[in-house]
Amino acid sequence: MSDGIYHGQRSGSLRGLAANFAWLLGGRTAAAVFSLIYLAILTRTLGPVDYGQFALIIGTAQAVTAFVSFQTWQVVVRFGMDRLRAGREGDLVALLKFCILLDIAGALVGAVLAVILVLSLAPLFGWSDQLVRYALIFAAASLLFVKSTPNGILRLYDRFAVAANVEAALTAARLVGAVIVWLATPSIGSFILVWALAEFAACALSWVLALRASRSLRWSEVPAHPRQVLQDTPGLGRFAVITNIAQMVGLAGKQVPVLLTGLFVGPAAAGGFQIALQLGNALTKVGALAVQTLLPELMRAKTFAIENGEQAFRRLLNSSLAIGAIAGTVVLLVVVLFGRFALTGIAGPEFASAYPLLVLIALASAISLATVPLEPALYASGGEMAAVKVRVVTTALAVAAMAILGAYWDAIGIAFAILGGALIAGVALAWSLKRHIDTGNKENGA
Repeated sequence: MSDGIYHGQRSGSLRGLAANFAWLLGGRTAAAVFSLIYLAILTRTLGPVDYGQFALIIGTAQAVTAFVSFQTWQVVVRFGMDRLRAGREGDLVALLKFCILLDIAGALVGAVLAVILVLSLAPLFGWSDQLVRYALIFAAASLLFVKSTPNGILRLYDRFAVAANVEAALTAARLVGAVIVWLATPSIGSFILVWALAEFAACALSWVLALRASRSLRWSEVPAHPRQVLQDTPGLGRFAVITNIAQMVGLAGKQVPVLLTGLFVGPAAAGGFQIALQLGNALTKVGALAVQTLLPELMRAKTFAIENGEQAFRRLLNSSLAIGAIAGTVVLLVVVLFGRFALTGIAGPEFASAYPLLVLIALASAISLATVPLEPALYASGGEMAAVKVRVVTTALAVAAMAILGAYWDAIGIAFAILGGALIAGVALAWSLKRHIDTGNKENGA
């Protein structure tokens, strides 16, 4: 058996991880450049208050989407890898159709939840009837135009270069639309409609590319039997629910802080917090890319390890941890040194007061980046329940801290809560992974 090949398929390796990560990072780099440009257009056109309202509308819709959306891309990778390796194309199509049905179910439940949440928050945020309509429109777009299953297909077929194009396309569509609106009739509603159309464009492109990557599959010949798929795949339902919970609690570091800032301080402060999050969470976005590349590679390494021991898996994990720590340190220094310039240069001098928030968020993101390989390692090792328990507990603590500290110290208190949550989560994930691996070694007699 040649190195890196397993039954005609590539096994997990640091080289494969680096190549896939480079493709996604390239797409994300292009997306980052585009997003900085349209962020400048938004903040300088709308101003602090209206941009804050825009951020609250987007945040509310994305919170609903995160609450009801199943992470079907992880289901596709986790349970589709064996099917693909074994040439069980019919079973793979059945799994993919099951994931599509999960996406549809999430969208239907989310539609009801979106109406309830938007109508409940509207008086608290001071939304007019028109802003309520815009919030519902974007919530519908976020729920309907889900890209999780097609992105899972692209990762399953090792099409990371293609997947990178989707990320760049989404931000490119936003940028083009933002420029058109800026030159025509700039308003909160116009920008919201552009964001909704960009979601549709990215979803359509994802499916076109995914179907092209999986063109050998005979979709029409395999009926959709979700109950049969659940019966034939032990652990699938549990895994789908667990990853949904993990996604749900993950929104605490993204949307909850902005929404709480809007409640405690007001729309203008929420806008400043959103900008600090968007800049500081550049590290978290890199970490999200690492998860998307690490899970398939760790699954390949784990499958390959059945015949070759655990060396490949451990080597990949240790190398990823070292790379994450170095990258986190470097980017944190860049944020500390140049963050104030970035804030004022992009958003304008009105947002300079968000610099302390940016530093705290960047520090939290650096910790998350340094520890990001731990969670996919737990998933690949069958310890997804341990990973979710850690996320649920640490997120609950972080949200409680945000509410308490935010009530007393406004936005800076919420930022400190984010930092504390990232630190606790990193330590807890490391402890859980070590405990899970030690338990597995004892059971195997190692």
